[in-house]
Amino acid sequence: MLQSLILENPVPAELESILQLMGSWMQSRKDCLRERAVWSSILLLNFVATEVKLDEASPFTRLGHLVAVLGIRCGDPVKEIGSKAAEAVHYLISIAWRQKIAQLDRKNVEWTEQRNKEFLAAWSPTVVCNSPSKIAELFGVYFNPRERTDFILTVMDGLTNHCNNNCQPTAEGLLSAMVNSGGTKVEKVWGAAAEMDGN
Repeated sequence: MLQSLILENPVPAELESILQLMGSWMQSRKDCLRERAVWSSILLLNFVATEVKLDEASPFTRLGHLVAVLGIRCGDPVKEIGSKAAEAVHYLISIAWRQKIAQLDRKNVEWTEQRNKEFLAAWSPTVVCNSPSKIAELFGVYFNPRERTDFILTVMDGLTNHCNNNCQPTAEGLLSAMVNSGGTKVEKVWGAAAEMDGN
């Protein structure tokens, strides 16, 4: 059913809307709900990454939020959920990267299929699972200000409301990596997020 929805409307916003519906289940304190939500995300993201060509002219609007939710789950206390979340992130990287490449100036950037395979191999699920903070390092370079803001606020919300002690180090690592990769770009966002956290 979810695949049919994407086929009817193959744009990033549709994919984001579906994945956002799973967000609350991904943050559940019940292991079975988190696992089911992450597994459903894998199936959908794999389908889009391998079978669907999203409209290249349509941008993602909540990519930062999705990356943050899945990134936190990579540090899930249930190892199986963490490894599945890393697989979902791998497919999301593939989809997002394909959109970014499609929007680059083809006259100035040559991106071969071989280079694309090498890039995705470097961001395999194993790499992501072993070091979730690298997710922020990768996306931090390419996020626009809105995506960066969504990422930081989602991770901070995870720290304050949804994280148990087992995933807190992962969330903190994601925040730290985003600050390091974004440099001065995140100073304003970080200050606003800190104020919200203090209120």
